[in-house]
Amino acid sequence: MGGWWSSIADEAIKKAMEQGAFENLAGSGQPLNLYQNPYEDPTMRSANRIMEQHGIAPDWIMERQSILQALEKARTDVRLAWGRYQTGRRNPFAKSHWDKATETFRQAAVELNQRILTYNLKAPDTSVHIAPIVLERELAPFVG
Repeated sequence: MGGWWSSIADEAIKKAMEQGAFENLAGSGQPLNLYQNPYEDPTMRSANRIMEQHGIAPDWIMERQSILQALEKARTDVRLAWGRYQTGRRNPFAKSHWDKATETFRQAAVELNQRILTYNLKAPDTSVHIAPIVLERELAPFVG
């Protein structure tokens, strides 16, 4: 199937195995280190290893975490406000509290969308981009 060169290579490997050429190799019996990228620039590899050993992440990763945490907090706040509004509708201030909560969420979304835009420009690959916040989609479960 592989042609005449395949059988030549097979014969050479078979002969080397019979002669013990593959015994006592460095790292024999140990798992392969697949963590290292063979195409990575050695300088970047060293820098990344030092950062990892000291618990430091690149700025874009830290910014991503910060954005996602802020987004989750904003979503949680609006969900809690909706729950309070639903249980306290008879309260004359319930509607104004809900309106204030949605306005706060809207402002947070605008600020987060600015941060997301900046982050997406810095991120090294589109696979780690964050989708912008669509207010209508975020508030749809609450507005009926």
